[in-house]
Amino acid sequence: MLLIPYLDKALFLMELVGITAFCEASADVREQGTRPSSTRIDVTDVRNRLAFGKRVKRLAVQYAIDHGAQVTDDNNYAVLKENGEEYYLNPQRSRLSSDWTLVLVDTDKRELVILRILPGSLRMEEDGVRGLAYRRGSRSQIDLHISADGLKDRGSGVDSSKLLVCGVAH
Repeated sequence: MLLIPYLDKALFLMELVGITAFCEASADVREQGTRPSSTRIDVTDVRNRLAFGKRVKRLAVQYAIDHGAQVTDDNNYAVLKENGEEYYLNPQRSRLSSDWTLVLVDTDKRELVILRILPGSLRMEEDGVRGLAYRRGSRSQIDLHISADGLKDRGSGVDSSKLLVCGVAH
């Protein structure tokens, strides 16, 4: 009951700037597969849920912990890309030397995929030795493109499925 005034105010402000949330897409938009011509947000569309999912890292991590997953303080979060094929993230290279958790949000299966990376278990590509790739233009970040089906990094071929701790349905 305490949230009602805040929600009413938020909805009022959104409508004031032309955003109408929590609406259904019209039948013609669904049939034609086109985007609505107004600023209405169709919250039943997977693409929109992905966009909203990118802003809820803290909630996703807490949800995983509440459902029995062990998530370290050093963690990264990624949402399944719109194509439904991979997760994309650029964690700091320094994570490789810490006890590190990846929380991957599969919006298609409605599941959090929890990966645990122990210190030294993965390495960067150096001097011809195969490993994780650097982000283009930054030697301090890792370029990860983890496939949704096999949990392999596209760039290095590193198999992350052996690092899978659990999946948490949401």
